[in-house]
Amino acid sequence: MRGLAATLSAILFSAVPGFSQAASDTVAGYAVVTPASPIALGLVVFETFVQTRSQDTLEVSVLPTNLTTNALLPVDVSRTLLTTLGIAIGNPFNSSAIVTMTLRKSDGTQFTAITITVPAHQQISKLVTELFPAPGSGSVIPSEFSGTVAITSTSPVSIVGLAFRGLNYSTVPLTDLTPTNTPIPILSFGVGGLGAFLFPQFVTGGGWATRIAIINTTAGSLTVRLDLFAQDGSPLTVTLNGQTSSSFPNLVIPANGLLKIAP
Repeated sequence: MRGLAATLSAILFSAVPGFSQAASDTVAGYAVVTPASPIALGLVVFETFVQTRSQDTLEVSVLPTNLTTNALLPVDVSRTLLTTLGIAIGNPFNSSAIVTMTLRKSDGTQFTAITITVPAHQQISKLVTELFPAPGSGSVIPSEFSGTVAITSTSPVSIVGLAFRGLNYSTVPLTDLTPTNTPIPILSFGVGGLGAFLFPQFVTGGGWATRIAIINTTAGSLTVRLDLFAQDGSPLTVTLNGQTSSSFPNLVIPANGLLKIAP
C-alpha cells in the first residue's frame, strides 16, 4: 500500500496529464465555439473531459465560464489524501494578461502570492503545486493545505478548475467576484465575437479526450463552428467526428437537437 500511495503521489503532484505537460503524448489547449449569427439564442454548450485507463472511463462535464478579472477557487492539497487542484487560464485578447494569484489559508490569512503572464491568445494549465513550487522562497504549498486562491487579471480571462483526488477528478466551482459580462473578442475572421463560447481547457492524448456537446433549444436549426488552439495560440489539429482539422465550420444543430463533437 505504501508503494502504491507513493506512486500515486508522484503521478498526482508531478505529472497530471493535461495540466502537467510531462506526458509527451498529452496535448492541452483551448476551444472556441462560434455561432454563425452573433445574436443566435437558444444554444447550450458544454464540454466533457473523458479519461480512459485500463478498465475504467471517467467523465466530467464543464460549462463555459464568463470572462473575468477577479475570481476565486477553493484549494485542497493533501499528500495523505492525494488531492490537488489544476487551474487552466485562457487569454483570448490581443495583449498579455498579467495574472496575480493570492493563496489564502482557510482562516482567511494570506499565505503567499505570485504573478504570471498569459500571453495574447495563449493558455496555461498547471497544478497549484507547480504554480507555487519554489522551496525556500515562501511560495511552496505545504503537503497539507486547505484554503482559497484569488485570481486577478489586468484583462478578462477564462478560468476553469479541476480537483484531483487520487486517480479521480471533478470540477471546482468558480466564483466571479466582479462580473463584467465581457463578450469573447474576435480571435480571427469568423472566430469568436459576440455570442461565442470559450473553454480554457481542451485536452487530448495520453488516455484523455474532450467532447463538445451543443444543444439547440429553438424551433429552427442553428449553425456554429468549432476552433481549437494549442497553448501557444497556434491551431491545434485533432480528429473529431472522423475529420482531422483544427477548425470545424458549418456544424448544424437541428431544431431542438443535440450535436456531439468527439474523437
